[in-house]
Amino acid sequence: FGIIYFGFIFAAQISLNSSARDAARAAVVQPLAGSGSGVKCSAVATAARLAASTIGIASPGNSIGVTVTSPSGTTCTYAPTVAAPAPAASDRDICETIPATTRNSNNQLTILLTYHAVSPVPFVPFSFNDLKATGAFQCEYR
Repeated sequence: FGIIYFGFIFAAQISLNSSARDAARAAVVQPLAGSGSGVKCSAVATAARLAASTIGIASPGNSIGVTVTSPSGTTCTYAPTVAAPAPAASDRDICETIPATTRNSNNQLTILLTYHAVSPVPFVPFSFNDLKATGAFQCEYR
């Protein structure tokens, strides 16, 4: 049972790593189709949660916490919830053009995903783990 649990944890960690990287990359590239506006924070959180579904993490990944930090240092956080984050009135383009004096040194957008994994097998020692994954990419400004 310990090996099975390790498999669940390993699959969840790989899925979190991949979805954090994919969501960060999707957030920094200007959309090729549509209005040409940048990606909103809630859209990045939703994309990260949807991409993270795997064995042990049910789609749409509402049990995953998402923190998005823009190059200007602005952070939006979506705690693990029952529902996916809805776009808010304050939701904005996270890779907006920012003056060089206020952006961080490498213009990185960072996405942190957190997940509390619980063993599907009862009575396994250490039957829970807090997993984290980070994805970071440099914003490609318009």
